[in-house]
Amino acid sequence: MKHSLWIAVAIVALIAGVWFYDTRHTAPPAPEPTRRLKPPPPSFYDPSEPDPRNPTSPLARTLNRPDHSAQRDLEIVYTLLFQTRQFVKDLPSRPLGTNAEFTAVLTGDNSLQLAAIPPNHPAVNESGELTDRWGTPFLFHPVSSSETTLRSAGPDQQLFTDDDLVYPEE
Repeated sequence: MKHSLWIAVAIVALIAGVWFYDTRHTAPPAPEPTRRLKPPPPSFYDPSEPDPRNPTSPLARTLNRPDHSAQRDLEIVYTLLFQTRQFVKDLPSRPLGTNAEFTAVLTGDNSLQLAAIPPNHPAVNESGELTDRWGTPFLFHPVSSSETTLRSAGPDQQLFTDDDLVYPEE
């Protein structure tokens, strides 16, 4: 009887040993190799497809759209500037006055390199200024370090005439 008990214990120990050895030495499945996607080739600005190399605000894609009003364009620029100021905390220490200075900040020339508007957006002219739907640079009027009034020259492309658009409205 003792002899059969020892055989049973030996068989159980052998089975446990084989199971333990198998679970410790079985390699986990190899992970699938990661596929690296090639960045898309540089191209012109297509507002329907954001550039994955330079994430910007989706709101920027709606700037100067023909199905929006010119007043809506001013609201969009104002909102983008407001959002940039929320993230880039050192902007009050940087004097901004000209359209090109504001546009530089909005296109990523800031401490976080945060671009609310892509630098190749059609509303950014060759002088680095943000323009309205008629191609006239917006007038950025800093009221304080945290508040700016925006003005579009309107369809006549002349500032300070009756068809100008202002945001926030005076």
